[in-house]
Amino acid sequence: MKRPGIKPAIWTSLAVASTNDVLVVILPLVGTEYGISPVVIGAILSIRSGAAMISRFFLGKSTARFGSARVMNYSILISAILLFASVYATSALALGAAMAVIGFLLGMGQPLTMSIVSKKTPIEERAMAISIRLFGNRFGQFLVPLGAGALAAPFGSGAVFAGLAALIASAGVVAITKLDKDN
Repeated sequence: MKRPGIKPAIWTSLAVASTNDVLVVILPLVGTEYGISPVVIGAILSIRSGAAMISRFFLGKSTARFGSARVMNYSILISAILLFASVYATSALALGAAMAVIGFLLGMGQPLTMSIVSKKTPIEERAMAISIRLFGNRFGQFLVPLGAGALAAPFGSGAVFAGLAALIASAGVVAITKLDKDN
């Protein structure tokens, strides 16, 4: 944990994993509030997941050209902006387009945090570092949905997008300020 870059990578991984999980839960509620049919919400969720898988095909070339930290930082910060903008996406088309791009961008975050954790730890500590990263993910997957529910109850499901945007933006800021460019 004391090695440079490990904590920011773990925080970023926690934020990305938790955001992906909360989106799966919150989108049906958003659909209900905005009058979007469950079938369309299912299609939006599928598009988001498919975009995350497709992003992995571009990951190798992107990181070779720009570096892991830069690709991760930009993908996270742009996804934070789009998550915040999703508060205003009240149509199926706008929500679907936002979720497709968000899925693509967040799809890059998870493998990049693992890569950064692996690069920043010696081989004899690597398994422990990756285990701590995974623990962080699970911890976030426990706490972030509680926070999402606390936001949705008084302010509606759209407010969860703003909360997730703040979470992802915090991870992006931490990663930009703490991860160097040679990753």
